[in-house]
Amino acid sequence: MRPNKFCYLYFIILFVYFTQAFVFKEDRNIGSILIVAVFGINMWYMLMSLSLNSRKRVISAATVFLAINFIYFLWGEAAINNVPSKTAIQIFKTTLLSISCIFPVFYWARKGMNLDRLLLCFALGYLLVLIYNLLTRDVTDHYVDNLGYYYINIIPFVLLIRKRSYLKIGLCLLLTLFVIQSAKRGAILTVAVADVFFCFAILKNKEISKNFLGKSLLLVILIIAAIYAYKQFMFNEFAFSRFEQLEEGQTSGRGYIYSRLISHWLHDSSLVQMVFGSGYCAVPTITGGPFAHNDWLELLTDLGLVGVVVYFTFVYSMFSAARKQTHDIYKWIMFIVIAIWGVKTLFSMSYLDENNFMLTMLMGYMTGKERELYEKRTAEIR
Repeated sequence: MRPNKFCYLYFIILFVYFTQAFVFKEDRNIGSILIVAVFGINMWYMLMSLSLNSRKRVISAATVFLAINFIYFLWGEAAINNVPSKTAIQIFKTTLLSISCIFPVFYWARKGMNLDRLLLCFALGYLLVLIYNLLTRDVTDHYVDNLGYYYINIIPFVLLIRKRSYLKIGLCLLLTLFVIQSAKRGAILTVAVADVFFCFAILKNKEISKNFLGKSLLLVILIIAAIYAYKQFMFNEFAFSRFEQLEEGQTSGRGYIYSRLISHWLHDSSLVQMVFGSGYCAVPTITGGPFAHNDWLELLTDLGLVGVVVYFTFVYSMFSAARKQTHDIYKWIMFIVIAIWGVKTLFSMSYLDENNFMLTMLMGYMTGKERELYEKRTAEIR
């Protein structure tokens, strides 16, 4: 089934909202209007998704995670007021954006809509805007670009291209080079993991010739691409020097932040605080300003063991949905999404990165497609 007009409208609203900062630069007032529409649509389809008898565990887990964040947000602001209201609102908005985009695409997929081409066009259009932003802004050679993570989130979308495996490899290499150029250490490590899964997906793709020559040629191309990316990293002195700094203990303050938060949870928290947390956005009051840059420590401090368990359930539900996926390419796309999400939880942010809406959106679509593909194969067997 083709997407309906409202589906196209939703993707247009999303695209304009997430790209307006790059295109309009100074004037970002349009975002205040669009964000209301995005939240309204996402929440409506959350209710619609929950009303389905065939909803997946990942949808229920995402709903519970958003619900607990909403409860703690009200509690933190009304009762504890750990941080200025604007900061708490921004954090809650980011969490809501990064998670709630899973609902509309899941529902549409469950209703039989084929969004492959629409999702691919969305991702490629987003890439063009990022490249435009890269070419039109003034940056120095010694510059750490946080947008490095943005390029990574486009990699799983590349597998939606039908056939043309060599084009997929080329796009993945291009995205990897952009990440290396960003000199963001966490992003470089994350893209390395994503590339490994991407290579496995290409090698196991049934579209590729099964004969030895075809497989060998593809393997050679992958090896050459990997060597090229590695050399580009080695020749990028600034990016390379940032990894050398890790040997000297320069982790952008993460060592202090992690030890401070762990010490606070173990020694300065009551049993109630260990289980239920110190309140929404409590981390900055403990670290003196910075956030944790680690999803698990952020949740352990703010929401306690309850938050960690709920979040782990959400992440595990994505993995469980990927294992049950019957379509080979969709399965690999889901594994890449989980790999990116999982690695980022350790030394960056996943649920606190609003650009991760792309990952949850893709996960929702793949999860929603699983039943349709299962029913189609069952019908063919009969």
